[in-house]
Amino acid sequence: MFSLLGLAIFWSTACGPAEWGETSVWGHGYTVHFKMPKPFKRAEGYITLATGRTPFEKGYVTEGDEDHKFQIRVMEMPVGAWQMDGYTPRKLLELALERENKGTDKMLEVKAFTDLNWPANVNPAEEFMIVSADRQTVRHTRIMVYETTGQRECYACYVLLTASRPTAEPRSHDVDRFFNSLRICTNDESPTGC
Repeated sequence: MFSLLGLAIFWSTACGPAEWGETSVWGHGYTVHFKMPKPFKRAEGYITLATGRTPFEKGYVTEGDEDHKFQIRVMEMPVGAWQMDGYTPRKLLELALERENKGTDKMLEVKAFTDLNWPANVNPAEEFMIVSADRQTVRHTRIMVYETTGQRECYACYVLLTASRPTAEPRSHDVDRFFNSLRICTNDESPTGC
């Protein structure tokens, strides 16, 4: 009797929903809070831009389940440096998208969105559904671009959220849970009072 009860408890915990954790990424004048399935690890490094600049991209990625991967990336640079290199907010969004969208992948859906809890200076913000070139994986991607004020100057930043799944599976509620967990807190006024 006890062994059946133990087996039932093991089965319900082993097959239950993934445990989620909350963490954050911070930079000059902002903190980005989010939740994602555990376990996850830091994923960061320098990105080489076409101009030769090498800004540092911070982020996290889930571990273990390669078919259902969640990742967040955040990058910032002073507004003056972006402008000197010819970047507008739109081009910054496209730069973030290039981090996720390989040249032969196919974009199926694009939509703009907003969140009343975000700072007013989040613009543009778009969501993409991308199918890999081999048609095995679908990536749901959200990108937000915003400006924030540091101690001495203004910074332009992007936040890139990605959740992947096998093509044969429908979009999971976990994708929306991940996307909707995002909070952007800046030194500027924010409706959430972060």
